Amino acid sequence: MPHAHVNGIKLYYEVEGKGGAPWLTFSNSLRLDHTMWAPQMWDLARDFRILRYDVRGHGQSESSPGFYPLDLLARDVVGLWDHLGIEKSHFCGLSLGGMTGMHLGMEYADRCDRLVICDCRGDSPPEIVAQWAKRREAIAERGMVALVDESMNAWFGPEQKARDADFLDAIARTIVETSIEGYIGCTGALSELNLTPRVAEMKPPTLFLVGSKDGPHPALMKTMHEGLKGSQYVVIEGATHVSNLTHPEEFNAAVRKFLAA
Repeated sequence: MPHAHVNGIKLYYEVEGKGGAPWLTFSNSLRLDHTMWAPQMWDLARDFRILRYDVRGHGQSESSPGFYPLDLLARDVVGLWDHLGIEKSHFCGLSLGGMTGMHLGMEYADRCDRLVICDCRGDSPPEIVAQWAKRREAIAERGMVALVDESMNAWFGPEQKARDADFLDAIARTIVETSIEGYIGCTGALSELNLTPRVAEMKPPTLFLVGSKDGPHPALMKTMHEGLKGSQYVVIEGATHVSNLTHPEEFNAAVRKFLAA
């Protein structure tokens, strides 16, 4: 299995798609892994060289102790690009992956072509910091299974659960199998976000893409879009926090249109 030694750990990755085409890197959400992007592969792999990887402490990537600064997660991406000889890549990240993409656009813009920032926020108000502390307490008591029902019920409705039962069962297993150390480490980055006031520092062309049913995120991402001159903002009607999974056709169309511009 392909792993790269990056910043003191081994990161798992997969490369697929059209040889010689522009690179497109996908970065997963907290408590998921590279497999969450399966609904994008059938479409976008026809025209892009796709890199999917497991964020530090997720999937088949190793974890490390302590909280992870957002810059460490971004440097993991840059290190992986260096390992594969990728000079520049488009980047698409959701939730934690989206925050990583924003940081890349601020600090490592010379390595990025275009950014697709999905279903994320750029700040950590006190209630959000408290939310992460509460979830750390829950998994300390019950393990990652403590987050399964909450996540699955928020992300997927009854119809999709029945229609895509096997795939969603796999998503639930991914949550359970996520490293507790890795989950806790990544919540450190999510508890110290200060991206919204800096959004104008992002240099690559950027699309903010969000589901209409993703709680406060449509409004939060609209604010970031308004703060970044020249950026685009697209809302996928009816999509939840995992907009690429609930509405893959609309998600793929928005990404393809933006990357072709």
